[in-house]
Amino acid sequence: MPASTGILRECWENACIEVRFRSGGEKIRLPKRNGRHALKKLFQEAGIPPWEREMMPLVYLDGRLAAVGDRWISAEFYHEQVDACIRLVMRESLV
Repeated sequence: MPASTGILRECWENACIEVRFRSGGEKIRLPKRNGRHALKKLFQEAGIPPWEREMMPLVYLDGRLAAVGDRWISAEFYHEQVDACIRLVMRESLV
């Protein structure tokens, strides 16, 4: 979805995009926060139940973790630029 904050559209369009699920031990550096954070801790802080954590897609751009579902974007990929970004939106399956 086009947005003013998120992953820069140009970066998205030129990257090899992979969607994976947690294997354990993943870490991400968040915008405006110091250090790298274990996804396990972020999920706990956000109050996301364990059964939802394992279904949360991890989006990799060129082999680097770029986003955790529509919850977090890595500081490495996060941009603020009017109408030049992509924002991920997760939708529940009706099946």
